[in-house]
Amino acid sequence: MTFMPRLLFLVIVLIAPTASARDSDASLSLIQSPNNARPVIVRSGDTFTAVLTKRAELSVKDLQSELKLDAVWKKLPDGAFEAECSVPDSVSPGTYALVANSSSVKDSISRSVFVVTSFPDSYAVAHIGSVQSDKNLEGIVASLNSSKPAFAVFTGDFGGSAEKYKQFLDVLDKCNAPTFVLGGTGDAGSGEFNKYFLNNAHFFRFGLDGYILFDTTRPFSSYALDEQNAYLQTYRRIIKPSRWSVGFSHRYSPQMNMRAQIVLFVDNPLDYIIFGELPKPPAPNQQTFPWGKTEPLKPASAGKIEFVHVSQGGISDTKETPEQ
Repeated sequence: MTFMPRLLFLVIVLIAPTASARDSDASLSLIQSPNNARPVIVRSGDTFTAVLTKRAELSVKDLQSELKLDAVWKKLPDGAFEAECSVPDSVSPGTYALVANSSSVKDSISRSVFVVTSFPDSYAVAHIGSVQSDKNLEGIVASLNSSKPAFAVFTGDFGGSAEKYKQFLDVLDKCNAPTFVLGGTGDAGSGEFNKYFLNNAHFFRFGLDGYILFDTTRPFSSYALDEQNAYLQTYRRIIKPSRWSVGFSHRYSPQMNMRAQIVLFVDNPLDYIIFGELPKPPAPNQQTFPWGKTEPLKPASAGKIEFVHVSQGGISDTKETPEQ
């Protein structure tokens, strides 16, 4: 099947990788989110939420200009600060770094804010499986830049070490499309993943549709399992009114945490789930997804790109590259 994602409204300008700051080792610093592995996609005049370790003056910056953001702040229970940021009407469509200036530190993360004129009804999403042993990550990014999906989701593993994560981020910043990064089981157990990408539980909206990124095959070091379930329950409730509600996960296993399965697949079932791998192939005539309410799409092979087409009629997977 050939399709045209109608991404003429999505105008993206690549910011040079040198614009990315983070900390000296590429780990997250003053700005926690959004970041280049968990960006926001908004229109001018919209709002988005930023989380920082302390309050700061915020702005968005591209290669030509820097515009200050108005922000409403509140302190979070863990001591971090949340800012509700208003995108000025004067911001042109494109790709921006989020810049934070406090009295003691300045931070800037490229490719963290993507401004679009509008959201298409029909579009393509790229899904990439494990890349920890793939030697052609540069080629993957080049293919993404050629195919121009609305956004791309990487579902781990990435190697489980600080060095691997830094190398991955260096290449990721060459990608023109927004990129969302979800760790695999090896990443979650490494103790380093959260320093570079935050925890795995995350949600975002793209136009009419809502997406949840999760992996519940094991507890994460950053928070207890019951707290993770609370995040998923909140995120699922937020995206419930969406046209399509879609889950991304590193892997699906019937042995994953039962409360998470009830939240995502029973109480308010996701419409679709897209995952990087199954722990083992299903037996003949065995149902791949036991609850029977959420439609699974084909896993992406390690280091390969799988495109899915999102439209009013539903979501379908395809091996074909989106037409330009």
